[in-house]
Amino acid sequence: MEQEIADLKKELKQKDSTIRYLKNVNTELERQLKSQPAKIHNERGAGRKSKITSEMIAEIKALRQKNLSFSQIAKVCSQSSGVTISKSSVYKIIMK
Repeated sequence: MEQEIADLKKELKQKDSTIRYLKNVNTELERQLKSQPAKIHNERGAGRKSKITSEMIAEIKALRQKNLSFSQIAKVCSQSSGVTISKSSVYKIIMK
């Protein structure tokens, strides 16, 4: 019986040692992951290109500051830029 207890204690120490080692490895991997620069979404530039320029985004945000509705902003921007913008697109731009 005492031999079994001693064997179990020895096994427990080995398991604790393994757990400590794995925690250290995990910590090191997390540190390496954090030090890497974040990947850019769609880094190869695939997909549809946006027709909305940064100037249009600035205009949309300025119009929203003047308390225009999303549909009013969409109309104004569509008329001034020649690019049709939906009110849902205006909403998405403002909420970014």
